[in-house]
Amino acid sequence: MNAGYLGGECLGWTRAEPLFQFDWVGDPGGLRFYFLPGDVGSDTALIVQDPVAVWHCNNDSYGTRHPTIDLPAAPEGRYSLWITSIAPGVRVEGELFVTTPEGDHP
Repeated sequence: MNAGYLGGECLGWTRAEPLFQFDWVGDPGGLRFYFLPGDVGSDTALIVQDPVAVWHCNNDSYGTRHPTIDLPAAPEGRYSLWITSIAPGVRVEGELFVTTPEGDHP
């Protein structure tokens, strides 16, 4: 799927179904999502749909080509995540991190 139809920083190509889903029950202090590709030259974007169906997207963060999404008041419920490749037809492997906003970043 081409993520561009979501608008904003929702860029790249990915599959239609989420790469990762989880249910968040915990401190409403926030969540941080970031992705580090195995090949540091890869350009990726991160898409998160939160439990109230709001889309959050990021392409580059912290002066890198790696995406980070901070949700300072993360609601409880199901989160769905997609990693996109900016280039069509390119699969990017790497590590997805879920932590608190005070945690690490790329």
